[in-house]
Amino acid sequence: SPSRRWTLAGEYQLDDRDSARADGGRHLVGGVLRMPSLASGGWRPSLRWKHAPADHSGEVVTGIKGTIAPSVQLEIGVPVIYGTPGTYFRDVLVETVASDEDEDNLVPLDNVVMVLLALSLSVSF
Repeated sequence: SPSRRWTLAGEYQLDDRDSARADGGRHLVGGVLRMPSLASGGWRPSLRWKHAPADHSGEVVTGIKGTIAPSVQLEIGVPVIYGTPGTYFRDVLVETVASDEDEDNLVPLDNVVMVLLALSLSVSF
């Protein structure tokens, strides 16, 4: 929302592609909080949270988005992933340590914090 006011939203997702799972699929809950702009450039801080209740893993992203030039916006986010290795959100954080694709040769990474930068250019014709 481009609104300059506080924004609060919640979400529930169900991925039922794997119906053989004991919990009937993958349930995710989440929420977003956006605060009013901090400065004249429209810099808006935000917080996004996603959680998988079945395995107690999730992701929290703090960020800020604002205008840096006419029609150019910069968005900076710092996601933090929590949960034990092998859980829904930590499952993708693996690296191959051998040449074959055997799952026994995958090692969970310990890095669960990163910085994301996005640059958006919007031009009207």
